[in-house]
Amino acid sequence: MKCMALFSLLFVPVLHAQSVPSAVTYLTDAELRRTIESAPEAQGGRPGLYTVRLSSKSENPVVGIRRTAAGSAEVHAEFTDVWYVIEGAATLVTGGSVVGGTATTPGETQGQGIKGGSSRTIGKGEFAVIPAGVPHWVSSIDGEEFLDIVVKMPILTPK
Repeated sequence: MKCMALFSLLFVPVLHAQSVPSAVTYLTDAELRRTIESAPEAQGGRPGLYTVRLSSKSENPVVGIRRTAAGSAEVHAEFTDVWYVIEGAATLVTGGSVVGGTATTPGETQGQGIKGGSSRTIGKGEFAVIPAGVPHWVSSIDGEEFLDIVVKMPILTPK
């Protein structure tokens, strides 16, 4: 029994460390803002939405987003969104149901808006966690643009 405990203490962290990407990404505030502000417009007919991936392909997606207009409503079945607002303010609608929803990819639905949700203004320095399965929609932008970082956290299912 003591041997198993010693094995766990010595080798499990090493095995875990081998699966972690070795590159660390650092950006100053100015670099982060420049990166997000220069992001290309998102694909799929979503005008006013500019996105850039900030993490490596092997990690959970960390995305820099610049919005210049209201977007599509969406709901994700497989992951939680974690938002941090860098600049600007917007109206975030959560809950309710997606209006005119269409499956865009497996587990992802987008639509024209939300019916029956709760509205709240979010701004610079604020943080939001939008659980998987909760519809959400940036229904309006206050000012010219809204910059935020979104971390896509997959739902972990017990084995």
